[in-house]
Amino acid sequence: MFNTFKKCCGIVAMFALYLYSAPAAFAQCDGVELSITLDYDSWPEESSWSLTSDGVEIASGDAYTGGELAADGSSETVVACVANDACYVFTMSDSYGDGGTDYTIADADGNVLGSALGWYGGSTSSEFCLGAVTVAGCTDETACNYNPEATEDDGSCATLLMNVNVSNNYWSSETGFNMYNADTGEVVGSLSAGTYTNSSTINEEVCVQDNACYYIEMTDSFGDGIGASGTWAVTWNGVTIASGGGSGWSVQTSDTWCFGPGCQDSNASNFNPTATSDSGECEYLGCTDATACNYDEFATADDGSCAYESLIIDITPDNYASEISWDLVDSTGAVIATGASEGTELCLNESCYTFTLYDSLAE
Repeated sequence: MFNTFKKCCGIVAMFALYLYSAPAAFAQCDGVELSITLDYDSWPEESSWSLTSDGVEIASGDAYTGGELAADGSSETVVACVANDACYVFTMSDSYGDGGTDYTIADADGNVLGSALGWYGGSTSSEFCLGAVTVAGCTDETACNYNPEATEDDGSCATLLMNVNVSNNYWSSETGFNMYNADTGEVVGSLSAGTYTNSSTINEEVCVQDNACYYIEMTDSFGDGIGASGTWAVTWNGVTIASGGGSGWSVQTSDTWCFGPGCQDSNASNFNPTATSDSGECEYLGCTDATACNYDEFATADDGSCAYESLIIDITPDNYASEISWDLVDSTGAVIATGASEGTELCLNESCYTFTLYDSLAE
């Protein structure tokens, strides 16, 4: 019956496993006794199966028992003693690719752990766990990748949810993307071409961790981009952090952006729209010389704009003040200031200026 017989390893290391075709005499099972019932079709020679745990094959078999092929349309039961507190994958395969052999996996109490009935294809599988298996994952309910089945936090919790949008793209079926962690090269989000139908607007969410850098590669399977009017954008917290579009490309790669500490004040010269916490290092450009007439007490870095000449423009209009206007032009012809009949006070650099007063009716 069995082509291979292996002792368990990995999760079920050193645990004795035995298999037999029931009924048969056997030693007491110290783990969990599984009954695997196989219902063959008219071509049992095409069927084979395997049982794995944590990626390690524990046992496998086919329709030959002691070198003899099982009869067409017959059934038999294989009994396996396996370790508790572990997860398993049972895979049934068909060499012709048209399915056929159905199966049912049950424990000693008759609880069905996995089954397949009337399946078609090259293989089908069932996954099941026994006992109190530790399931690693994100246990933080506020995280965007929270796993309600996780029993042990593995440090994978991600709190930042980004949106990838592709608009005005007729050939949406050709469009895909891969988003990468720039530090590790890991793909943290992807979309395969063919996921969306043509003319669809693509909207996908990507959940990532804080304190890391990322970039995105947009792809077009036909190699002609997403059209002259097509656009794509990656947004977070209402802010566009990467964008592109147009025609004539098979891959379009964004610049890298980083989440983590930074300046969160939009008035600062080094404002970072992807800062997730304030680093306390915001910079404010301006005149830092207290003797200048445009001194900025909030400036933390001098931008060379300090001016020391104060000019007062005082206008006394006649009875037709609405006709009055003026401008002040520097030596390069640039307009420095304008006004109506009201005066003002200006802070200027040392230079030559031209002041012109206008009357709209030329009176």
